[in-house]
Amino acid sequence: MSKQNSTRFVRTPLAIGVVIGALLGSVGGVVASTNLNSIAVCANKTSGVMRYLAKGKCTGKEEKISWSQTGATGPAGPAGPAGPAGATGAKGDKGNTGVPGEAGATGATGATGATFQNATVVALTDAAATLTSSQIISSRLFTITNTAARTLTTATAAEILTTMTGESVGSTFEFIIINAAASTNAVTLAAGTSVTLSGSATVSAGTSATFMGRVDSTTAITIYRTN
Repeated sequence: MSKQNSTRFVRTPLAIGVVIGALLGSVGGVVASTNLNSIAVCANKTSGVMRYLAKGKCTGKEEKISWSQTGATGPAGPAGPAGPAGATGAKGDKGNTGVPGEAGATGATGATGATFQNATVVALTDAAATLTSSQIISSRLFTITNTAARTLTTATAAEILTTMTGESVGSTFEFIIINAAASTNAVTLAAGTSVTLSGSATVSAGTSATFMGRVDSTTAITIYRTN
């Protein structure tokens, strides 16, 4: 009598692993070429024998088992070290000229500067004299080379006010007296009617003096020594 040997695969994790390895080795090319995401086999419910399921379904005596080809996503690895700085790039082209900005607002008007009048030299004789209103307002510059002390008297306030143009209270005028004497002979300024002098009225030899007149009212003027 002959004895028939039969081999039965035990359905254990070890047996399943061996079979899976064999299946993967034999069907790897098929799996790669078909680009499957999982591998399926049919396991005999009695013997545990498995066969690769390329297509179709398992029989009623088999159980379908599948494995994913792609494992779970692993944790992110640590950040790598920073790479070296890249080389400096080439200098870019010059940009276009920008649009001109809007004109700024007009600044405030500045204060009115001092008004300077022309002067005409009046050469006085070596004697006492009266300075006319026209000479005081228009000529404004007197010189005298005196050999003795001399007195120069201003025109009256009424005469000066008549000669001034557009005068009002607070209006001013200015004139200069130059004493060109070589010795110690002084020149003294005296006030005409309704004119008041303020400050030193004596101009020493070899010096000059500047006087400023101010309209105090419609009938009176004060002349100040300003230097």
